[in-house]
Amino acid sequence: MTEANDTCHYEKHEWLEEKFYLISVCGTAIALFGIIANITTALVLKRPKMRSPSNIYLNALAICDCFLLVTAVMLYSVEYVYEYFENVLLYKMWYSYVKYCYPLSNAAQTGSIYITVSVTFERYLAVVHPNRRKLKCQQSTTTPVIVAVVVFSIIFNFSKFFEIDIVERAECPNFSRLALVSTPLLSDEIYRYVYTLWLSQLVQVLIPFFTLLIFNTAIAISARKQMHRERRLSTGQAHLNEMKERSRDATVILIVVVLNFLICNSWGLVMTLMEAFYGVPTLVVTWPKFYTFSREAVNFLGK
Repeated sequence: MTEANDTCHYEKHEWLEEKFYLISVCGTAIALFGIIANITTALVLKRPKMRSPSNIYLNALAICDCFLLVTAVMLYSVEYVYEYFENVLLYKMWYSYVKYCYPLSNAAQTGSIYITVSVTFERYLAVVHPNRRKLKCQQSTTTPVIVAVVVFSIIFNFSKFFEIDIVERAECPNFSRLALVSTPLLSDEIYRYVYTLWLSQLVQVLIPFFTLLIFNTAIAISARKQMHRERRLSTGQAHLNEMKERSRDATVILIVVVLNFLICNSWGLVMTLMEAFYGVPTLVVTWPKFYTFSREAVNFLGK
């Protein structure tokens, strides 16, 4: 009897109420706003007159971000909702999709990051090197780049399909009936050290963060100089060239998008460096509440 009780043990998350209001209430509200904003953006950018390399990238980014936000809500918000309200039906539903939603959400995150990097590079060429035609991105090259990013994102995160399993314990009631368990792959020390710790952090955080920081700074400086130059040259003119205005608008939108990305992921970079320097076990033991909520914030803000 004691063995059965141990097997069927179920324990709620620590600080559940705080996590429920932080992630399930506030986080979901922010995610819903983001989904509506991205759908609106995608519809606007689909108009024929809006077609340009930058806008094609931004349209793909909006679609990718929508998928990312939906999966983030399904993964993080729903888990705390079923625990907080002790809803068995929602609990079963969450376990029915979590194994597949987890890698798809990570793939969407990778895709979102590298579409942002791609459109930043396109704007960098257009703004910083406007006279080098051979370097300019064309509409015909954007689709292959987006497809390549999607394929890379799926391949890079494909192993996550095999990291967790769902175990059903028929003898256990209610919330102790189903459980997530690590597969041998995730339990492998080499895999966890090389892929989960270093490779994932390198690809998902370090490389894109500093790439975007460098390119976005160069774009902002060059765009500012260009605007001052155009003001001097266009004195007395009623209208500026329409193509230049569109290019400038795309550049401003991109700068805002990238700044948002850098702000949302800056704490993720700090957490990555802390995990590398101190180690996760030390952070969990020394600053349990700080580390737990920082990780929760990074998981959701990074989305």
